[in-house]
Amino acid sequence: MSLGLAHSPPASTTLVIVIGTTILSVVGHVVHAAAFSTKQVVALYIRARRAIDAALGTFFTVACIKLLTSRT
Repeated sequence: MSLGLAHSPPASTTLVIVIGTTILSVVGHVVHAAAFSTKQVVALYIRARRAIDAALGTFFTVACIKLLTSRT
């Protein structure tokens, strides 16, 4: 069993899972787009942009160094 499904689930089960996850994804992206396009959030981002860029730059630099120095 994988994810609570039989080894050969019916096609309808697979279809419901694919359609359901697609709908959840689309709804989630639309909600995020609407929430992060408001004037208040845009103004907040403009004020915090340098700190956000610095934090993300640091995170990805550390992750890159860890990948480059890993032995596996």
